[in-house]
Amino acid sequence: MKMEINLQEWLVQLQEEKAEIEAKIKGAEEHQKIVKTKYDIARKAQGRLPNNGDKKDEFYKKYIKDLDEELDRLSENGPSIKDKNSREVRYLEILIAEVEASIGQLNT
Repeated sequence: MKMEINLQEWLVQLQEEKAEIEAKIKGAEEHQKIVKTKYDIARKAQGRLPNNGDKKDEFYKKYIKDLDEELDRLSENGPSIKDKNSREVRYLEILIAEVEASIGQLNT
């Protein structure tokens, strides 16, 4: 009985860890969409400015530059982080299935 309880507790921990990683993946995807939307809106607003003077450059520096840099960073690092987290989720799914199977065998 103690073995089953320990395995059940471990199973819960693994499921929680998997859920956290999945939430992290979803959160990163949503964050990238938000940054992209803000960037697109700011670019559209910049396009409405008159072409004379440094107004467009000032606007870029004030409202777009940071978003542009963040999008670049997300584009560079995002895929590798997502791949790593997706692999971890897959590993946890396999481990969870084995723990569940082992618990089932203890009950037979």
